[in-house]
Amino acid sequence: MAVHVPSAVDSRTRSEIEADVLADYRASSPRSAALHAAARRVMPGGDTRTVAFHAPYPLAVADGQGCRIQDADGRTFIDLLNNYTSLIHGHGYPAVVAAVAEHLPRGTAFPAPNETQTRLAEIIVGRVASVDLVRFCNSGTEAVMNSLPAARA
Repeated sequence: MAVHVPSAVDSRTRSEIEADVLADYRASSPRSAALHAAARRVMPGGDTRTVAFHAPYPLAVADGQGCRIQDADGRTFIDLLNNYTSLIHGHGYPAVVAAVAEHLPRGTAFPAPNETQTRLAEIIVGRVASVDLVRFCNSGTEAVMNSLPAARA
């Protein structure tokens, strides 16, 4: 994708430059546009995470390896977010993939305590001096809902 980078001698207006950037984006990402249109038919705004949206439509990510992601149109980018740091090892990190593949046949989520969560809690408590107990949550909302009563107490 060739993007025009304005210089000090660029005589175009800001709106002309923005229009060129937008045209380049649309021309280089037709598959992302189509996938976003399909997603809008089944999800409000076309995604479950509003933070991922940017006009006119977000890139649809098709693959990730290490610190790089590839969009649905085949372009590669450095992923500077890593899912807001939840992927500190990057995408498809071999040791993580191997551990997940080993555990998958035994199940992924249970409505009761299990040895794996206890072991992880022991590791966290053992490594972080200020942590005495751990509560695992499915979302930030659930974490806050659990922490407010504890803070009040």
